[in-house]
Amino acid sequence: MSKPVRNWFVVSVSLFRSLPCFAGSVSNRTATSHLFKTTFCLTCLVIWIKPGISQTLTNENIEPRLTLNVQVHNMARAWVEVVTEAEKVAAGIFHAAGIRIVWNECRCSPVLTPTSVMLRIIPRFFGSKQSNSRRENLGYAVAGTEGGGLATVFYDRVEAIAKGENLSRVLGYAIAHEIGHVLLGQSSHSPAGLMRANWSEKDLRPVHRDRMQFTPEQAERMCTILGSEMRQKESLQSSKPN
Repeated sequence: MSKPVRNWFVVSVSLFRSLPCFAGSVSNRTATSHLFKTTFCLTCLVIWIKPGISQTLTNENIEPRLTLNVQVHNMARAWVEVVTEAEKVAAGIFHAAGIRIVWNECRCSPVLTPTSVMLRIIPRFFGSKQSNSRRENLGYAVAGTEGGGLATVFYDRVEAIAKGENLSRVLGYAIAHEIGHVLLGQSSHSPAGLMRANWSEKDLRPVHRDRMQFTPEQAERMCTILGSEMRQKESLQSSKPN
């Protein structure tokens, strides 16, 4: 136990001994007093220790070693500020998973590499025989046979579920979710975290942003897949004649 925590524990014990008993019968008064004092002491310890614990769980100072290039096509013509903030939200989610996102605003016909993804933000859902998406989906993703792939987000659906919440944050969640499908595969929904099939209104609130992250297992898997694709890309480049 560190010295500050030990000192706080001593103070808590002193307060513990000085607390009065509640009125009532002798047995009830004693039991209630002990329960109240114990709860008070433990609460003091939790209040003191919790900030230090939360600080050890942040990885903001760790620079990811893997990079994923995302070519953005804003076909919905969403406000640039909204898309830019959404990119920051999605980039933060991937940063925590160990992957750095490089955004490229593009209006051309891009050539995708094993370590790149095309992101389309389209105005609304459209029916297609080639897509399994339903009208309530926020988007869909298609992985390339040799890495990379296509992630599509329906802007009107994002606007609909935002319901007064920060539009950029919800759009960022949707972008990260669909890019996650590109890396993890279509059948990669999970019971917890960002990759759940359905989100509740509580999940979209700022206070619950910690829920909208990849699980450690998903982060490890994405890093493994992306790392393999990066090595494959480097191998192909080194094998080309000068």
